Amino acid sequence: MLELAEKVLQLTKSKSKLVFMPLPEDDPKQRQPNITMAKEKLDWQPKAMLEDGLKETIAYFQQFMKFYNHKQKSNGFIKVFRTRNAS
Repeated sequence: MLELAEKVLQLTKSKSKLVFMPLPEDDPKQRQPNITMAKEKLDWQPKAMLEDGLKETIAYFQQFMKFYNHKQKSNGFIKVFRTRNAS
């Protein structure tokens, strides 16, 4: 988790500091995620390397926050324009 948190700080160029807190009593002491079942049952494989996926996720949330901040500064209404498919 520390490596992941540090990578996010690096990719976002954040000046935030990591804060280490005591674990809750019921927290598992060691996590070992395993995607074997997803591979076997769903024929699923990851399509992106971690850093590439983080970059895409960061870009998505940066766009989302620009939109959200703009909405907050406007009159609070969101205009939605729909296009009709020519069938």
